[in-house]
Amino acid sequence: MKQRHQSILLSGIIFIWLLVIVYLFTNNYYRQAFLSLAPIAVVLLALLHGTSKITSLASRIFVFGGILSIISLLVLSTFSFTSATTHFAALIIVTGLVLERISPHTRLQKWMFLAIATKIEAIIIGSLIAIAPTTVTGINWWWLIIPLMVTSVLLLALKQKFAYRLMVILLSAISIGLFVAISLPVGIFSATALISGLAVVWPAVTQRLIGYRVFVLTKQ
Repeated sequence: MKQRHQSILLSGIIFIWLLVIVYLFTNNYYRQAFLSLAPIAVVLLALLHGTSKITSLASRIFVFGGILSIISLLVLSTFSFTSATTHFAALIIVTGLVLERISPHTRLQKWMFLAIATKIEAIIIGSLIAIAPTTVTGINWWWLIIPLMVTSVLLLALKQKFAYRLMVILLSAISIGLFVAISLPVGIFSATALISGLAVVWPAVTQRLIGYRVFVLTKQ
């Protein structure tokens, strides 16, 4: 009976997300519409194959990502209870909470925390691009940080210490260069520069802390 209730619940969530996709496409919210495919895929996986570590990890990412999206809307003064972006973030949180409730509560691997940190970095960069002046050139180069962080996650999961350190150094050098490039034209004390500084500090700190726990503390 419990399994049947879970199937009905998950099917309902998928149906709601399909309606959301139709609404988003109809109203030209293409970015949110494509992002909606992620929760649909995870919920469909849980429906067809049952919950697992993957759904447990995804649930945490959805909750953290949804909360941070709402925070970014508040920071940018674009939050509205009637906006599609707010509804999208709220539904992401609800989906994450449901998946977290029915998923097995297993201890997260340390590399999973870096995966969550990568999602947070994507939100920070998205906020940066949203508020950056249109006169700033090369702003989309900031997205290069995300695939580099994803590569770091894979190297951490495989415990490739040397390659991981090289990736951390490379990402730090690139992000600092991007920070200098954007700070000079807009001013170092502007909101754009401050958020870009956060986009530099966040991966630098999280990569080193989590890498230290994996490669150093686990051997003690």
